[in-house]
Amino acid sequence: MTSVNTATDAVAVPLLITTTNTNVRDLTITASGPSTCSLWGIRLVSMTGEINDVTVNLSGGGVAQGITSKSFSTPKIHGAHITVTAPSSWGYGFLATGAGAFPEIEDARVEVNGGTLAYGLSQDTSAFTAAEIRGSTFIVSAPSGSATGVFFQGSNLRISRSTLRASGGTSVGINGTGGGNILVDNSEIAGATATVSGGAVSIGGSKLDGGAASGATCAGVWDENYTFFAGPTCP
Repeated sequence: MTSVNTATDAVAVPLLITTTNTNVRDLTITASGPSTCSLWGIRLVSMTGEINDVTVNLSGGGVAQGITSKSFSTPKIHGAHITVTAPSSWGYGFLATGAGAFPEIEDARVEVNGGTLAYGLSQDTSAFTAAEIRGSTFIVSAPSGSATGVFFQGSNLRISRSTLRASGGTSVGINGTGGGNILVDNSEIAGATATVSGGAVSIGGSKLDGGAASGATCAGVWDENYTFFAGPTCP
């Protein structure tokens, strides 16, 4: 199934799901709009179930959100390719807000480029106790703004076999300010300003490329020059 939307209204939502126990598979969404328009690729409200093998391409808009989870939605993501290009304000790959969450993200590739604020994943709610990201890549860039690979305020997050790269005026790989425990294994985290900022973050067997991992605890990691750090100090 393919959906193409060229927005002219204030808000464009190609796919809105408001039902529980719903599964989505093999879907491609492409949407674009002017800076006066908010683009929502897939918006989930009170939705449970799974999203499998979807592609979301958003271009332009003022605020552009690839997949958004709200109002106690708890979708499991297995296979997603999200591209968000040139929003004038904020760009999100995954956004969990208003008591929504993504308890499981696996095999996702997220590319967000442009805007004053850019996020691969932003979860601004602590309504759910656990989330996991596996085998995924988030590439986030805001050349004249602030870019964050993962911003997480939930209780617990585990990241494994994943790449989080942020670049821009201010760039942070993981921002756990205000959240709970974040565990990172066998991954790559990059951010020129900071690889990690805030939160209780533990990192093992991973590469840290860029600024300091503020407040994190490390075990067996290496920096961009492949200098090894046994821990608990991080590069």
